[in-house]
Amino acid sequence: MLSDLVGALKAKDHQLMVLTSRLRYDRNEASLPKRELWQGVLVLRLWSTRFGRKTLLGRGFDYLSFYLSAILAVLVHGRRGHILVALTDPPMIGAVLHLFARIRGMRLVHWMQDIFPEVAQALLPGAKNALVFRIAKWFRNWTLKRSDAIVVLGERMAERVAAQGALSEKIHRISNWADEAALSPIASEANPLRQAWGLQGKTVVGYSGNLGRAHEFETIVQAILKTREVKNLKFLFIGDGAQLAPLKARLQTLDVSERVHFEGYQPRENLSASLSAADVHLVSLQPELEGLIVPSKLYGALAVGRPVIFIGDLDGEVARVLKQNQCGHSVAVGDSNALAQSIQSYLDNTRLQCEGESARRAFLQNYTYALATQRWNEILLALKERAR
Repeated sequence: MLSDLVGALKAKDHQLMVLTSRLRYDRNEASLPKRELWQGVLVLRLWSTRFGRKTLLGRGFDYLSFYLSAILAVLVHGRRGHILVALTDPPMIGAVLHLFARIRGMRLVHWMQDIFPEVAQALLPGAKNALVFRIAKWFRNWTLKRSDAIVVLGERMAERVAAQGALSEKIHRISNWADEAALSPIASEANPLRQAWGLQGKTVVGYSGNLGRAHEFETIVQAILKTREVKNLKFLFIGDGAQLAPLKARLQTLDVSERVHFEGYQPRENLSASLSAADVHLVSLQPELEGLIVPSKLYGALAVGRPVIFIGDLDGEVARVLKQNQCGHSVAVGDSNALAQSIQSYLDNTRLQCEGESARRAFLQNYTYALATQRWNEILLALKERAR
């Protein structure tokens, strides 16, 4: 998302600098240059520890060390009139940098890909009322009220942020997106990856992206069991994450390996083919995380014209999109019977084609790279004008 945004803003003549980590998302041991000129934009990669994303403790040390490096970088490079756009990985980086950005006379935009500390409270057993999270939440809310703009990903997230006291006029809803020039539907019979992965002649149910702690898989596992007698049905998982190994182990014990195929993250140039390899996509989210996270995998599925089955809150952000655009179906967490029935309904090629066309249409109308980055440009230009 950030790379896409930087490319678009550079094309609109914004002067940009990126402060980021030296770690790769998927390989913490990878060595990335400390300084790089990328598409004419200076990228400074800051020091941090290198424990990676596999354990919460190691990730915590990576975050803390990055906070310290980021504070120093803002103090060194920040200037009056600059606009600091802070994402939310590491968690609450915008709140951490708030005072230091103000010291340098910078304006601050919170780009809330997720809402912390509420995400941590939902995922960590017994953490809901922990003092450290109550303090962090108060501090986060204090900085949100004093920020110049807050960008959220959907209606439910906007409702959450407004409930914390942020001024409604500062809240801007810009959904994440997919690149309409790079992603387009590929017919099953013309897809080279379906042949390479042994999926020809199958109805393929796909899950593409992070298999993380925020996502719910037991309902999917049970649906795989309930559809094991359905002929020519295959489940495709593409990606990685904290739940990949447990999911593989669980499916192995249930003796359904022949029904399931796993692939790792795909190169960007393969995304049209990899996303189109599935006939219908699965998206899941723990209900307690609704409004805190919006699964971005939704937009890639819509971009390649594939219907989506959502497992989560039936009034959640994804559920609303699917209902409004008639491009999928939602089932509650734990309702594996409903999920199995929904999956089998997509054995009907007429339904697949109809909802697939609706998915692509919804994407082009609402979730393209051009639409999202134009909205970003408008927000930043308005902040620049106010700074004069």
